[in-house]
Amino acid sequence: MNVPKLRFPEFSGEWEEKRFDRWFKIKAGGDVPTDRVNKVRDAQYKFPIFANSTRNRGLYGYTDTYKEEADCVTLSGRGDLGIPNARFEPFYPIVRLLVLRPIDQSDVLFLENAISRVNIFVESTGVPQLTGPQISSYKLAVPNFPEQQKIAAFLEAMDAKLSALAAKQAALERFKAGLMQKLFSQQLRFTRDDGQAFPDWDVKDLGDIAARSAAKNKDLEYMRVLTNSAVHGVIDQRDFFDKDIANSENLGGYYIIKKGGFVYNPRISVSAPVGPIKRNNLGDGVMSPLYSVFRFHDENTDFFDQYFQTTLWHDYMKSVANYGARHDRMAITIGDLMGLPLPFPHPDEQRKIANALAAMDAKIQAVADQVAKLETFKKGLLQQMFV
Repeated sequence: MNVPKLRFPEFSGEWEEKRFDRWFKIKAGGDVPTDRVNKVRDAQYKFPIFANSTRNRGLYGYTDTYKEEADCVTLSGRGDLGIPNARFEPFYPIVRLLVLRPIDQSDVLFLENAISRVNIFVESTGVPQLTGPQISSYKLAVPNFPEQQKIAAFLEAMDAKLSALAAKQAALERFKAGLMQKLFSQQLRFTRDDGQAFPDWDVKDLGDIAARSAAKNKDLEYMRVLTNSAVHGVIDQRDFFDKDIANSENLGGYYIIKKGGFVYNPRISVSAPVGPIKRNNLGDGVMSPLYSVFRFHDENTDFFDQYFQTTLWHDYMKSVANYGARHDRMAITIGDLMGLPLPFPHPDEQRKIANALAAMDAKIQAVADQVAKLETFKKGLLQQMFV
């Protein structure tokens, strides 16, 4: 029966199930440049775009325009939905849309959520192409218009709460970034507990306060393969890639990294323009020989863990890098890496700076946890509120 498990009490009866071509007028929507696609719905981007592959199942993002009869039409208030007729990947310069215009009176927000639950997938030897006739055969179960509105209003309230939490998290992250800039540039200084000023900061090369960790996993003592992600930091390779990338037979050539050690990944990305340096907070494991592993002499490294989250050390890395080898990696010798100049305040000031930034991290993480819990709650509701 086409009846959801969870329902508002004033509604009853089965939802009506029909093919897409009975619910919608399906037509080509033209090409939309990917720079007109936003993953966040806002006042400018109201046109929902859905993926058509199992990898990107469901709602991908929003756009503000599509081409209809050679004209670029703003979708705000139009009541249309869009589905790309080619699998969307970040490097694609254009999204080609099919436009679904509801035949009967319908709530667009409800339809967005309903369609995102349909597993639309087209096999292809090349780029998957989704055509009007192909999507016509998919089926969708829909309640009457008042129930659509009730569900949509509830989901809109949840989305508003999520947006508010996301905005709060972003504001805290911006505040922390500004605080880091002031602290590490010494525009803002802590004082001793007795109110006296700390001494001027020293500057020391990385090699003066840390040592390279060059021990190889020759005896295969460690089988836990770690990787250094610019966004997520040091994480298990299996968790990051959903599979083991490293060949266990080759792990003897990997560097051993103990908990508390640091690793430099020379791979360049948008979030790490000179490659990330991250601390291993997980546990003992091994790292690819493409990475550089080092460990500070002093075990209290919270200050430097925070410092490497800034961009203040990037200019030095650019000045010693050799860009001739690969455009996606920084070619830096271990000698140049260990020559990286680092600020070195009094240890007590280091601790005060690190503690202040850790407190900000705790606030940010608390909001991030709220977002994750609400998203999980919403996902659970959606599984029960739709047929």
